Amino acid sequence: MSVLKLISFTYFLSFCRSELSNDFRQFIRQNYGETTLRSLERADLGSIGSFGGGTGPFIRKHVPLIFVHGMASTAGTSIPLRIFYESKGYTGAELYATTYGPYGHRIMEGGMRCEYVQQVRSTRCI
Repeated sequence: MSVLKLISFTYFLSFCRSELSNDFRQFIRQNYGETTLRSLERADLGSIGSFGGGTGPFIRKHVPLIFVHGMASTAGTSIPLRIFYESKGYTGAELYATTYGPYGHRIMEGGMRCEYVQQVRSTRCI
């Protein structure tokens, strides 16, 4: 990839929104509580903390996808995948990602913990 393409791609990503929809936030809060919402939303990371959820009534056309990032990244690294699947007809109500554990180098200090795996696995219940 050329430097110009990389700079353009990075600039484009800075305008992408990566957060849970209001309807999905309300659904999580009502059915699983505020603690689970905070854990999945990761508002402490801003726009790279999580994404997913639709608005209003919708008909799901695809099996929902949940993107799981690597140990030192965030849900924001899945934005290119989100864009790809949206170009194939998926909606925000079918594409989800959340950030588990601490962000960046801090996870390398503490390693992979069972609680991080449990957080990701428990999202299948939503």
